[in-house]
Amino acid sequence: MDYHSNRRRHVRAIILNDFKDSYTDFATRVGVAESTVSRWFMMGAGRKNIGEKNARRIENALDLAPHSLDRDDDKLLVLQKTKSWELQAFYDDFMQLEPAQKTQIIEIVEDRITRFKAANGPKRRKKSVEARAR
Repeated sequence: MDYHSNRRRHVRAIILNDFKDSYTDFATRVGVAESTVSRWFMMGAGRKNIGEKNARRIENALDLAPHSLDRDDDKLLVLQKTKSWELQAFYDDFMQLEPAQKTQIIEIVEDRITRFKAANGPKRRKKSVEARAR
């Protein structure tokens, strides 16, 4: 699949999931004309590609990782909300693993996140503010 198809597929998923299938809301947020967005998805001779400038504009406006719309995988949104190059490097390494290895890594990460949340969750006060005021 070429990067134009990848961009189209990812942007379509973002519009469906994050903008409730509203080209208007998406166009407003990204800063492009609604007619431009519409032409990206129309069939036939009037169809336009999502070019480099607009792809970077979308990534910047939506706080996506750089060049994430160009990716050929369906895991774009793993990095959706970060521009961290460190995470990008880890993600690139992760994508080179065998499926069984990826599954093991995912299980390890999920376990660590669960442990972290349990250890660092909201702290309960030993005495309430009202009890101290008495």
